[in-house]
Amino acid sequence: YAHMDEYRTEMGYVPQDDIIHRELTCYTALDYAAQLRMPADTSKDERHQRVMEVIDELGLTERKDNPITALSGGQRKRVSMGVELLTKPGLFFLDEATSGLDPGTETEMMELLRDLADGGRTVILVTHATKNVMMCDQVVFLARGGHLAYFGPPNEALEYFEQYRTTEERRYQEHVEFDDIYGLIQTRGTPEEWGERFRGTSQYQEYVVKRMHELQQQQRTPAPQPVAKPTQKRQVSAFRQFWILSVRNLRIMAQDKIGLALMLAVAPLIGLMDFIWGKELFDAVNGNAAQVITMYFMMGLIGILTGALSSVREIVKENDIYRRERAVNLRILPYVLSKVWVGVVLGLYQAAMLLFFYVIFVKPTVPSFFAYFRMYLTLFLVSTCGYLVGLTVSAAVPNQNSAMLLIIGVLVPQFLFAGALLP
Repeated sequence: YAHMDEYRTEMGYVPQDDIIHRELTCYTALDYAAQLRMPADTSKDERHQRVMEVIDELGLTERKDNPITALSGGQRKRVSMGVELLTKPGLFFLDEATSGLDPGTETEMMELLRDLADGGRTVILVTHATKNVMMCDQVVFLARGGHLAYFGPPNEALEYFEQYRTTEERRYQEHVEFDDIYGLIQTRGTPEEWGERFRGTSQYQEYVVKRMHELQQQQRTPAPQPVAKPTQKRQVSAFRQFWILSVRNLRIMAQDKIGLALMLAVAPLIGLMDFIWGKELFDAVNGNAAQVITMYFMMGLIGILTGALSSVREIVKENDIYRRERAVNLRILPYVLSKVWVGVVLGLYQAAMLLFFYVIFVKPTVPSFFAYFRMYLTLFLVSTCGYLVGLTVSAAVPNQNSAMLLIIGVLVPQFLFAGALLP
């Protein structure tokens, strides 16, 4: 694995699902990706120039300041491709890049991939949409189980599979189409038979055996010694990654105005409900010690809930993005800390709001002002712990629906067995 970091920058991978934060604009999404992936000594002007080059290459210049949520499916896929093109990879993998696109957009996407290949990149595309397969240099058809049914130029693929059609099928349709090949592979033999058939063809000898022989010859030939060892690109430091991720998180939170407003409003709204306890709760004659215990328990419960519900979606909602960035160069600790510090700040805020309304409505009897500080510290720790529990659940589940169910399963037993609900 000595040169793994170098190879990571030479490979680009675009999965079927978009690996971008939809709350950002096209330009900012690419800019943050560039900050994480490009060498640490890249200047701001150089980074801006590279981002604009990719945007222009993808035909998104007029959409660069539009939120990604406002883009069409094809344009969002282009932004996902742009994230990978920032480091100029020589090998480019795409999984179902044209899935779900309308025919016109699919053609535009394939033309874009054709241009990337003509520019010197090796583009490997997994697809079930065969309308524009003729744009490819080589096409691979696999039978079930990974058996190679065909490999070679697309036009020769049509000639090869034509021989397996029946007379009746030729009467209905004069020539075989790429869509028909799926049915032929499934109905005209077992996967093993398809593999054996292809190994007996001239295409197999020309495009597989001969090519493998050429590669073996190249490996036997001693490579010329490099004149000078290439300088290793300086990777982005852990602290720099933490800073970039934190700024990006704040930008995303600011874009989701409704979500941010709700997160900040929960603590004050719940604090306003403290009026139900009345102002005589601590009175020596009219007070109620049992209700005091219940009130303190509810304050802790509310702190845990507000913290946990604020973070239970934080990691799982961007799981695909994290996995891709992790595969390139992202460290775990900067990513985790970029989430944790938000919980700390949120805990400070929520504790202040809960304590503020508690003092106003309940007017507790305390021995000294320092008792308020201890109460604030307790509420802060409770809220922060709840936030960390939410992050843990968010990191452990496969999707957001599971996160909401699991957080209930984790917290409710704690509430039941904490002791305040028992006689």
